[in-house]
Amino acid sequence: MSQTCRNTVSGSINAEGNVIVGDGNTMINLAEAAQYKKLKAEIAELDERFKRARERSEKYPEDGSFQEEMLKIDRKRAEKHQELEALVQEVLRLAEELERIPLNTERLRRAKEHFLRGEFAQARAVLDAEALGEELDALEKQEQRYKDKLQEIRQHKADKANEYLLLARLTAINFDLSNRYEQTTAYYEQSLRARRNEENLFAFALFLHEHNQFAQAQPLCEEVLALYRNLAKDNPDAYLPDVAMTLNSLAILQQQTNKLSEAQKNFEEALTIYRKLASDNPGAYLPDVAMTLNNLAILQEKTNELSEAKKNYEEALSIRRKLASDNPNAYLPKVATTLNNLAILQRQTNELSEAQKNYE
Repeated sequence: MSQTCRNTVSGSINAEGNVIVGDGNTMINLAEAAQYKKLKAEIAELDERFKRARERSEKYPEDGSFQEEMLKIDRKRAEKHQELEALVQEVLRLAEELERIPLNTERLRRAKEHFLRGEFAQARAVLDAEALGEELDALEKQEQRYKDKLQEIRQHKADKANEYLLLARLTAINFDLSNRYEQTTAYYEQSLRARRNEENLFAFALFLHEHNQFAQAQPLCEEVLALYRNLAKDNPDAYLPDVAMTLNSLAILQQQTNKLSEAQKNFEEALTIYRKLASDNPGAYLPDVAMTLNNLAILQEKTNELSEAKKNYEEALSIRRKLASDNPNAYLPKVATTLNNLAILQRQTNELSEAQKNYE
């Protein structure tokens, strides 16, 4: 089975040897092209040779050499006709290309003029490969300079983002400032204007969260999550903890805006990630497992999944008691918080004696 690599382009040659393309608006004087003239002359010569060989064959039918000569000439003539058709097709393709591309340079305009007159050699000469190469080299050097400059500008903008981020944080703790919230917000927005990265997006989201601006904080947190997910694709060891941390923060925001199903989904994904991380490094990630279990249980209380909430509080309590045995100063307060949460739940389920025990 044969395959065709190139499409045939529609066009025709009139009696004067002009190639007419498409709707007839483009006409190439192919009759004046040296390649066309050469092929036409070769075909004419082969036609004449074939005619003479046929005459001799008819005159001397017993001599088979004339038949053989006719076959050779006919094969050669077919080859030349194929070359001529290929030339016409290439000319048509070139004509279509010249109709398609913008003629933004003097070279292109002059090359087209020569091409339409059938002056293919002159068209090639206009498109001087050596000069084109030198100009391309110069353009690539110029492009590299612009890339270097662009990289320098991006670095300066990143520096400005960090400066505004620091200014925003410092303004946030300037409690003597009457418009502290508005001014801090403005500096965070300027930081994001300079460059949006995980650090300033999350810091701004946290600031908004602390000021009960949950709806404004949520899209920023979602943007941070998308950035960390993308980074974690290539480097999960480095960025999966950030994915889990952001999922947890986003879920808390969603809980505040009553998007409870989305919040539960994100808490559960964060918990899955933290459990996996803790299996390899319990010292680093078991506290996060306990935190997420506690957060998930609080949500499950809201959605009336009380048995699941109790189960998660109890697991969080077990982990935090274990952690407190090694580091009581850090984890005993968290044990107390979890006991209190569990006791509140037990009062709801009428487990009053267990609740009293946990309160104590």
